[in-house]
Amino acid sequence: MNVRQAVERENARRASGAEDEDSVLQQDAHDKELPPPSAHALASLAKLQNMARSDASTDPADSTKDTRSKEKYHSAHRTKKRRLAKQRAVSERAGPTGVAKRPPKQAALKRIQAAEALTASMASDADVAVSLAADGATTSLVGAVPIPTDYSLAMADVPVAKTAYVAKRDIAADVDKRIYTKEELLAQGFEYVAWNGLTILDKNGRVIAVLVGQPRSENWGSINKDMQAIMELAREAYQAPAKQQDHRRGAFTVATSGVSFGGGQTHVKNMSHSAHNQAVMDALLKQLPVIRVAKFGSRALQLFAPRLHAYYEETMQELCNNDDDLRRNFEDVPFANATFNLGPRCVCIPHNDHLNVAWGMCAITAIGDYNPVVSAHLVLWQYRMVIEFPPASTVLIMSAVITHGNTAIGEGEHRYSFTQYSAGGLFRWVDSGHRTVSSLPRVPAGRVAEEGAERWKRGVEMLSLWDELKEQAAGC
Repeated sequence: MNVRQAVERENARRASGAEDEDSVLQQDAHDKELPPPSAHALASLAKLQNMARSDASTDPADSTKDTRSKEKYHSAHRTKKRRLAKQRAVSERAGPTGVAKRPPKQAALKRIQAAEALTASMASDADVAVSLAADGATTSLVGAVPIPTDYSLAMADVPVAKTAYVAKRDIAADVDKRIYTKEELLAQGFEYVAWNGLTILDKNGRVIAVLVGQPRSENWGSINKDMQAIMELAREAYQAPAKQQDHRRGAFTVATSGVSFGGGQTHVKNMSHSAHNQAVMDALLKQLPVIRVAKFGSRALQLFAPRLHAYYEETMQELCNNDDDLRRNFEDVPFANATFNLGPRCVCIPHNDHLNVAWGMCAITAIGDYNPVVSAHLVLWQYRMVIEFPPASTVLIMSAVITHGNTAIGEGEHRYSFTQYSAGGLFRWVDSGHRTVSSLPRVPAGRVAEEGAERWKRGVEMLSLWDELKEQAAGC
């Protein structure tokens, strides 16, 4: 007997009012000569009957569940409407959001507003021309005073790589990488140098650092205050990742722009930023105080190291002529890169910028509200000097081969800086015919060392002798 037949027999039994299930089934089996139902058939019958009773009734809990589901849906819908209304309000306060799918959050809103403020304060070409003319007319070698040292620029005495394009990293491994006070360093035998337009010489009278100072322009006095405001605004606007806030130079935010090569790059290119950060950098580079400081650093290099300045300029021209996509930070400035150290307490721990061209110089301009006699001195470890470094003043140093940093600043003081430099990899790229070294035929190690020694010799000769500068100053 199958399940269907069992169901039919059961219905017949109920219709006849029979009570004895076994007798009915036995009678039916006798009548039709069929065997009695199996246990499996009886179990299936019970299951079907339960399903039928379930379908015939309605569970009150189901309707309650449906009601609750509807309430949850409408509640979520109302929450979404409130969230969208709040986002629209924030978006309206921020102004147009471009192609962004969502309006900015409060932190992003603050960055956008700071970036807009920087963009609104970009200088006109006319203002730039007037200011630069005044700054250039008051920059000269007058007042430069030499400080002789026993420092040697012989390649065997300087921590440079075999190729001489760059320096060795961490050349002062025995120096604790921390912030020092002026008193600590003087106790270690460092020489204290008051600021006075000094020029530091190596043992052969070659200029290896310059305390350039400031232009004698009448309106240079506002530069420090203006640059502080720009740095603060830029720090608010720039979205810096963690590695640009705490790094081997110290715990302060940095933002860099310019032409780069290294770190696995296959060709020279401008440094890449997000669209927002690129807009911030573009606005920074158009600020009149920034342009004036950058141009002054270039003018200082041209005065104190004219051959080095010409080499930088020739290299930048060749790079840009070979690739139309490359952009200089500033017109007629030969430095390939510029870094804004955005503070607010920019104090560098001892380090050397080993990837800068080894025999070159970088221009550093200090900004802030600190007392230069008490704090924030420039420390040059190989020269054993602690040097006063007043706000809005510029120095030229060989940052690749000299360990440098700053002394601590006082509580409540602020310090920022602006640096310009060129990476050694750029010069190597040009010398290699605008190709990577790995794409060139392999050169024996002995030949690399010979070429490096010759390159270093030519590089050192780009630095000025003090006697040359004296003759130049006498002819002014």
